[in-house]
Amino acid sequence: MQITLPNSSYKIIQQIMSEIKLKFNELMIDPYANYFCQKFYEYLKLDDRLVFLETVFLSFFTYLNYLLYYNYYLIYLIFKC
Repeated sequence: MQITLPNSSYKIIQQIMSEIKLKFNELMIDPYANYFCQKFYEYLKLDDRLVFLETVFLSFFTYLNYLLYYNYYLIYLIFKC
């Protein structure tokens, strides 16, 4: 898919953005999808880049908070036993 990005119109880029916007956090975990996101980012306009980065940033911290909570809970359960 990243091969077709250089030849895509801005309208197509916008459609892709709207389709994957809510899935950035999942896409960034997969190595192939992460590579696509990196290439996709290169073809975004400044406003779209800011939305992209904000979404990834917020998703990352949500995921990080989940991991921290889960790990603290596991440690709590281990010491409780």
